[in-house]
Amino acid sequence: MPVGLKIYSAATGVEPFSVNGSMLNPLVLSIDGRLGGASETLLYVANDDPSNSFTNIVVSFAQNPGQDIVNGTNSYSWKLIAGATQPIEQQWAVTDAGSSITLPDISDIVTFSPFWLRIEVPLGAPVDNFNHVSLEIDAVATPV
Repeated sequence: MPVGLKIYSAATGVEPFSVNGSMLNPLVLSIDGRLGGASETLLYVANDDPSNSFTNIVVSFAQNPGQDIVNGTNSYSWKLIAGATQPIEQQWAVTDAGSSITLPDISDIVTFSPFWLRIEVPLGAPVDNFNHVSLEIDAVATPV
């Protein structure tokens, strides 16, 4: 993750999610596996380093060893869609699980670039705790 870019739950710049697996402020979601379902969360990428601007920003998934819950295997999936407007079901249906997204350039510390994360859990999923998936940001930093 480029120094300066972080993921936030609100466009306020207060308390970014954990960086580099620190688990100090992890993204936590609960989904009832008995019924199956999905959780959709609006997140933001922002720059907190006024000495850099960022181009070619790509958000993707990183998965450490363990059960694959990102790419649709076993009916678990994680999906991303860029933008502030909540996607409708048809948009999620045509979005590939595990795919990355590209966000607009960020040239200051006041811009928050929104994107949606959807996590799907199959009907009858056993109780479990997954902590081996993270969101990664890749970008080109340019000093300002």
